[in-house]
This record gives sequence, structure tokens and C-alpha cells, in this order.
Amino acid sequence: MKIDVDFSDLHRAAAAVAGVTVDTLTGTMPKCGVSLSKCLKHDVKTMPHYRVEHHDNGVEIYISAEHGDGVADYYGEYQGGYPWIHPELEQWAESHGSYFEWQNAGCIVAFFEGVKS
Repeated sequence: MKIDVDFSDLHRAAAAVAGVTVDTLTGTMPKCGVSLSKCLKHDVKTMPHYRVEHHDNGVEIYISAEHGDGVADYYGEYQGGYPWIHPELEQWAESHGSYFEWQNAGCIVAFFEGVKS
């Protein structure tokens, strides 16, 4: 059995991110976290809590699933019982030629090839 997979869209997105700086990349990260503002008494969209790890050929971005802002939920208690990553984050990573994986139950990670420090 032969399976054909077309990665051309992912390769185009990865080529577009080559040469981009970390600041530019993280500056486009969606504000999809939710934080209850005690002063404003309503939810406020926030940036996910993240950490950048630099490598010779790109960067890894780690995002906390334990901060309580709802950007990722490994156990799926609030999202139907399955591991869940906010769709805006998944779209953001895909548009930059990457995707998220679970590092552990408390953290998701994506590698962005070609991004400069």
C-alpha cells in the first residue's frame, strides 16, 4: 500500500518563517488565553505563558498548560475529555510551518526552523 502525503503547504510556511526573528514570531502569537480581570469584572484575552529555547537551526517555543488561562488542556476536563490545544495556537504554529506536541501534561512545544535569535 502506498500513501501519498502532500507537505507542500507546510514547506511553504516553513520557508516563509526562515530568517524571521524570535521577537517577530512571538509578537504574532494570538492572545487566546483568558484571565478574569478583578478590576474590570470580565474576561480579558491574554498572551499564553511561554518560554523560548534557542538552537542552531531554529527555536522551540514551550507554552504552559498549567497557568490556568485555558490555552491547552491535556486531560480534557473542560474540552470533552481529550487532549486539547487552543485552535488559534494551532493555526498560528501551522502558518509558521510548525505544529504543537505535548512535552508533558503541563506543557506544549513547537519547533520553528530557521527562526533567528
